Amino acid sequence: MNTNRMVKAAGFIMVASVLSKILGLGREMSIAAAFGATRTADAYYVALAIPAVLFAIVGAAITTIFIPIFTEYRKKDEESFTILANSTLNAILLVVGILAILGMVFTPLLVKLIAPGFSGADFELTVSLTRILLPAIILMGINHWSIGFLHSKQHFFAPALIGIPYNIIIITIVFLSAAAYGVYGLAIGTLIAISSQFLIQMPALKREGFEYRRILDWQHPGLKKATTLIVPVILGTGATQLSGVVDRILASNLTEGSIAALNYASRVNGLPHGLFTIAIITVMYPTLSDYAAEGDLNRFMYTLRKGMKSIAFIVLPTMVGLIILREEIVRLLFERGNFTPESTAMTAFALGFYALGLLAMGWKDLLAKAFFSLKDTKTPMYVGIGVVSLNIVLSIILVRYLAHGGLALATAIALTVGALTLLYLLRHKLGSIGGREVLSGLVKMIILSSLMAILLLLLKQYIDVWVGFSAVVFGNWVYGGALGQAYQLTVYIILAGAFYFSGARLMGLEEAFMMRDIFIKGYQRLKRR
Repeated sequence: MNTNRMVKAAGFIMVASVLSKILGLGREMSIAAAFGATRTADAYYVALAIPAVLFAIVGAAITTIFIPIFTEYRKKDEESFTILANSTLNAILLVVGILAILGMVFTPLLVKLIAPGFSGADFELTVSLTRILLPAIILMGINHWSIGFLHSKQHFFAPALIGIPYNIIIITIVFLSAAAYGVYGLAIGTLIAISSQFLIQMPALKREGFEYRRILDWQHPGLKKATTLIVPVILGTGATQLSGVVDRILASNLTEGSIAALNYASRVNGLPHGLFTIAIITVMYPTLSDYAAEGDLNRFMYTLRKGMKSIAFIVLPTMVGLIILREEIVRLLFERGNFTPESTAMTAFALGFYALGLLAMGWKDLLAKAFFSLKDTKTPMYVGIGVVSLNIVLSIILVRYLAHGGLALATAIALTVGALTLLYLLRHKLGSIGGREVLSGLVKMIILSSLMAILLLLLKQYIDVWVGFSAVVFGNWVYGGALGQAYQLTVYIILAGAFYFSGARLMGLEEAFMMRDIFIKGYQRLKRR
């Protein structure tokens, strides 16, 4: 895929992601308003985490391994590709079906393992919710296979939209059934929402020529290669999930609402990652796979550098904004209904620590994809296991001093170590990757982000003067309330963003111009749809 097509594809994914993430925030806001940061919310998020943890053992491997293999066989023989596609789908259904059955049988044990601090009614509620949500494992398997298939065909439109119906359904269910059916209605609605993610991809699968067959050819060379490569990915992913399990174990013994607060903070922190970083990685991964298959390391390195700089350009100022404005962001998004000022303080506390690892999260994901493109799944596995081990040790230590904030800080530190380790190992594997070019751009971005941080701190100090002036012009609604909070936060974002992008253009950072093109072309393509 050439640079122009990558910009267009990334632009569309970002614009579609903006819609999805806005709705995602609406989903979290509706859940927070209905259930707050309480044990009921804790029970729901633990119940939702159990199928996610079970599936994640194979889920990441599906899209990670199958994209380069699908890409390889798509270019060879159409019939062989069709057999491979159906064989992988049926193999996935077999595996996730077994996981779902085992999960149903051992639900109480799983809940006790992940949330040992739960007892009595809290424990029983979590077991019931988990059994409602466990069939989601099967739906997740189908969804991930479909995403891998479509991405291998360079089709990014339908997969980018799957979050939209998902979020709309959950928001609707919360408003319609929370009062009557409580958290059980939310669990059933979540299951329906997950099923919609595959339904929205079905027309695209048909257009790309997929035809389902009851085939499971274990001897197909592509499937055999996938099973060989998938083991390290499963081990690495399983290790990553272990870190999340340990966090929930530790948080279940903390103050009520700690698990929910961590979840809300993680959702907010993941917003820029989902909006920008995932879009960049999604588009670049098939391209990296193509260049790796062709042995064109120059273009491979060029694409990788472009990805690293693009991620840093967006993420660094976002990190600054999340850290400085964390309380304002959480208050605006969640503080209503059963979500109290105490809930805001708990969530903002964790968010500040999570944000420290935002750039490392993006780079780690991109660098791992670079290794996967080179058919090296072992290196990310070993690094992943090391990162998780460090995360667990730090979590056990820091939770004593910073409570749930220590769990967030441990995650940020471990992600940073993991990203730097992968970067070092990739350079050792391939030689020079143009690190000076990346570092030069990174230094400029850090300087700009630091100056932007000073600007935000000054704005916060003198916001009362600005609000007073605005009240004269626009009216007293700018004082307090959701509208006033939104207005103040918008002022922060617009002024800080204008400062950062203007400075980037003055410094000659090409990413400023590329991001402008990405948003323009992405919007134009979405409008044509």
